[in-house]
Amino acid sequence: MVFFLILIIAICLLIPFIYYGYSYRQKALSEMPVGYNFPMLQDFILTAKSAIFFVGIDFICRYYLYKLMIPFCKEQDDLVMRDIRCVKCVVHMYKAFYFLVATLWGYSV
Repeated sequence: MVFFLILIIAICLLIPFIYYGYSYRQKALSEMPVGYNFPMLQDFILTAKSAIFFVGIDFICRYYLYKLMIPFCKEQDDLVMRDIRCVKCVVHMYKAFYFLVATLWGYSV
């Protein structure tokens, strides 16, 4: 029930954002200088592909690297603490991978 309430509130908050974003785009297209190519929706395809790629890598890391980290965890007696530490390790390994790729991509661009 709470999830649906939050979803409804989020949708209600997005409606004005979408409306004003669309009206800004129409105004910018009508006042566009000659020779300037305003960003189109197709320009965000690379962003969408990279977002899907990184979400997929995140899921893979959380599933496979978690299983690999269990034997290497310092805490082996307390199972709850071991799980917390393994998840934390995997999340930080993913973050390191993400920021490394983002830095290399930004440097190349």
